Amino acid sequence: MSVWFLVLILILCLRLPIVIGLWASAILFISILIHEFAHVFGARATGGEGDEILMWPLGGLAFVSPGPNFRSEFWTTAAGPISNALICLICLPAVLSAGAFWDSLHPIVLPHLDFSLSNFTTALNSVFVLMFSLNFKLLVLNLLPIHPLDGGQIAFSISKLYWDRGTARIGTLYASMAICLILAIAGTFMESTEIVFIGFLLMTFGLQAHMNAVFAQQFGELGFEYGMSNEDEYGLFEEEREPQLSMVERWRQRREEKRRVKEAQTRAETSQKVDALLEKINTAGMDSLSEAEKKFLQQASTRYKTQKD
Repeated sequence: MSVWFLVLILILCLRLPIVIGLWASAILFISILIHEFAHVFGARATGGEGDEILMWPLGGLAFVSPGPNFRSEFWTTAAGPISNALICLICLPAVLSAGAFWDSLHPIVLPHLDFSLSNFTTALNSVFVLMFSLNFKLLVLNLLPIHPLDGGQIAFSISKLYWDRGTARIGTLYASMAICLILAIAGTFMESTEIVFIGFLLMTFGLQAHMNAVFAQQFGELGFEYGMSNEDEYGLFEEEREPQLSMVERWRQRREEKRRVKEAQTRAETSQKVDALLEKINTAGMDSLSEAEKKFLQQASTRYKTQKD
C-alpha cells in the first residue's frame, strides 16, 4: 500500500463530516481491495496469473497477466466491476428499507446519512447505504471506456478483435481522451469541480499511456506482437523433402527440426514475457519495471533486432 493512500483519507475527512469521512475511507479501502482481488482471481480462473496489488490515492492497481485469449482478458477486467455490483446487491435490502435508493444513485453526491449513536439501527443502515452509494459510484466510474479504467481495458480487448494491437491501443486512447474532454466540459456546465478534476486527471493518464504506447510500438516492429498464427510463432512450415533420404540425412533433418522448434519456443516464451512487460508499461509506466525486467527487455530488444538485421 502506498503511504500516499493516507492523503485520500485526509481529503475525505476534510471534505466531509469527520465520522462520515472515516466511514467512507474504510469502505473505499475494503471495496477497492475486493475489486483488485477480483481482477487477480478473474485472471487465475481463466488461465492467467496475478500476484501483486498496489493501493494508492487514486484507487488500486492489480498487476495481472490474463491468458492469451479474449475470454481471459475480458473476464479478468470485468471481474472488478462485477465485485462492486455484488456489494451493491448485498446492501440493496438495507438501502430500500431506509428509502435511500434513488439518492444513492447520484454519481457525485452522497445520500443523507445518520450515524447518531442514539439509534444503532439507523446508524447501521447508514453504513450499508454509504457502502451501496460508494460502490455504485465506483461501478459507474470503472465502466466508462476511459484509460486506465476497467471500461477502457474492456474496450481495448474488444478492439483487438478487429484491429492489430498497436492500432487498437492508439485508437482506444484517442477515444478515451475525447470522452475525458466531454466529461470535463459537462462538469463545467454542472458546476462540479469534482467531475472537472476527474476528467482532466484521466486525460493526463491517457496522454501518458499514449506516450507509452508509442514506445511499445517500437518493440512491436521487432516481432513482439499478438496475432501470430501457431505456424508463424513456432516456425513449423511444411517443406518439400527429397523423396528418398539416407539415414544420416534423415537424422540431420530431425536434429535441425528439433533445433528450430526449440529456438522458436524460446522466442515465443520471450515474446510472451515481453508482451507482459509492455502491458505493465502501458498500465503503470516504465518506472514500474524492476531493474531485472528492464535488463531483460533491453536484452530481448538487442537480440532479436540483431537477428532481424
